[in-house]
Amino acid sequence: MQVLRNSLLRYTMPVPEIDPEVMYTFLQHPWKGKIRQFRNIIDRMIILASDNEVI
Repeated sequence: MQVLRNSLLRYTMPVPEIDPEVMYTFLQHPWKGKIRQFRNIIDRMIILASDNEVI
């Protein structure tokens, strides 16, 4: 997921493990035209996650 990779590089964070249910929820949500909202949610998840925490 390009948005996740860009956010990780921006915040120099390690790649988190993403829970399959979380990924499924993201893929089911209609993000059409709302890339800024999606990017903000990914950024918050990365910032708030502890090291090695499953998102």
